[in-house]
Amino acid sequence: MLAVLALASLISGCAQQHSTRYKGLAAYPSVVETFASQKVTVVAHRGCWKDAPENSIAALRSCIAMGVDMAEIDIRTTADGSLILMHDGAVGRTTDGEGLVEQYTLKEITQLHLRSGKGGRKAPVTDHKVATLAQALAVSDGALLLNLDIKQADPAAVFAAVTAAGAERRVLFKSGAPPADAALVGRPYHGKSAFMPVIKNCPIGGSQRPCAPNLPDAVASYGHLVPAAYEIVFDDAAFLQTSGPALAASGMELWVNSLYPRISGGRSDAMAIGDPGAVWGSLIEAGASIIQTDEPAALLAYLARAGLR
Repeated sequence: MLAVLALASLISGCAQQHSTRYKGLAAYPSVVETFASQKVTVVAHRGCWKDAPENSIAALRSCIAMGVDMAEIDIRTTADGSLILMHDGAVGRTTDGEGLVEQYTLKEITQLHLRSGKGGRKAPVTDHKVATLAQALAVSDGALLLNLDIKQADPAAVFAAVTAAGAERRVLFKSGAPPADAALVGRPYHGKSAFMPVIKNCPIGGSQRPCAPNLPDAVASYGHLVPAAYEIVFDDAAFLQTSGPALAASGMELWVNSLYPRISGGRSDAMAIGDPGAVWGSLIEAGASIIQTDEPAALLAYLARAGLR
C-alpha cells in the first residue's frame, strides 16, 4: 500500500510539474508542441535511410516528403573543428573513404561519396556527399524537427551552430549523463532548446551504469532540467509497462526505440513489419508517445490505420 501511495504521489507531482514547466513555451514551441499535439510522434533513425544514405541531406528530404515528425542525426567533429553528420568514428562503412572522421578536414570529408542505405563495403557508392550540421539545419527548417545525437563534438559548439541557424526551437538535445552530472547541468542549451535524458533499466547484476532501478524515480530525478521527453532504453518489458501508462497519463512524453529487441523490451522493427500491433501497439499501450524507428513509412501507415495519426 505504501508503495502504491508513493507512486500516486510521484505521478501527481509529475502532472503538476508538466502543467507548469512549459510556461516559457516560446523558448521552443516546435518540439514541445509537436510532442503535445501528436498522439504518437514518429522519429526516423539516422534519417529515412531506406530511400537514401543514412545521415544524408537526401535522407532528411525523404523524411520531409514522407511526413515524418523528427529525424535523428549523428554529429561528429572534423580535424579543423567543423560539425558533420556521421554515426561511426571511421568513414569506411558509410563512404568510399578510409580512416577516422577526426583525421579529415571539412574540405576533405565533404569530397567523400556516401554509400547507399546503411552502408557497408558491398553497398553501392552514390553521388551524395557527407553532410554538415549547418546543411541539415537549413534543409529541415520549417519542415522537420531534428534530434541531435552528439557522438563526438562539444555541445557548446553544436548549440552555437543551432543558434546561428535560428534553430533553437526545432531541435532536441539528448544525453545519457546522470541528473547530477555538473557538466550536464551546465550545458548551454538548457532553457533554450528542448532536452531529453536517456534512462536505462538496470540489467541483472547492475553492470550497466548509469542505470535506473525503476522508471518513476528516474523520471523525477531529472525534473530540475525540465525535459521535453524521456528516452527509455530497456531490455525488460516490465520496466516500462509497470509505470509507463500512469506516467503518460500524467502528461510525461515517453520516447522508445523499436530498433532492436534489446533496447525495447524484446520488440523490434523487424517484428513490427509482420505484426505492428504486437510491437508498436504494445509500446503505445505501455505509455510510449514517441517512437524512433528504422521503418518510418510502415509506422506512419500503422498509426493511420489505428486512428493514432
